[in-house]
Amino acid sequence: MGRRRKEESGVRGVRRGKKRLPFWWGRGVRAREESGVNTLKPLPLANAHTSLPEDAAVDTIVLRVNATDADSGLFAAIEYSLAGGDGKFGINPATSLLLSQGDIYILALLDRETKNRYTLTAIARDNPRGSPNNRRENAAQVLVTVLDVNDFRPRFAQRIFNTSVFENEPSGSSVITLSATDLDEGENGRLLYSMRGAGA
Repeated sequence: MGRRRKEESGVRGVRRGKKRLPFWWGRGVRAREESGVNTLKPLPLANAHTSLPEDAAVDTIVLRVNATDADSGLFAAIEYSLAGGDGKFGINPATSLLLSQGDIYILALLDRETKNRYTLTAIARDNPRGSPNNRRENAAQVLVTVLDVNDFRPRFAQRIFNTSVFENEPSGSSVITLSATDLDEGENGRLLYSMRGAGA
């Protein structure tokens, strides 16, 4: 009778010494709840906004997202993924039961002059090893602003300018107007003109 009650309890196991261990012992965490009901979605991630300089190195962590799930076992384990970002960003899936944080990091070099803002979608899914119809998810938007660094030289509209002036022009007369542009922004794109060489 005692043996039958143990079998009916639904807990199968293997012996290790005198202790009966769960059937998934030694093979990683297995979803005993797989046949159960995954009732709760991961709690919604908070929408976030962050910024970083355009010369930030590959693998730099941009932002850490964190979701929780009130279920138990693998139904509470969170796996992260990322949508958007034009291949410039990745996310650590963080499928461990002990670690439920996803680090968004730089996957490829950025260039503010090409694109200065990215809208990412961070997705948190539970039950990492479960069937697709037994997984629940939530998502949040992450806005990343790429900040300028002074990485461009000013460029004149042309390499050589020609002009002529009468010899009797009074001092202070305008001789020629030069123009240059800088693809940087703010103070990095502000230009100051000066002259050097003979006649300056």
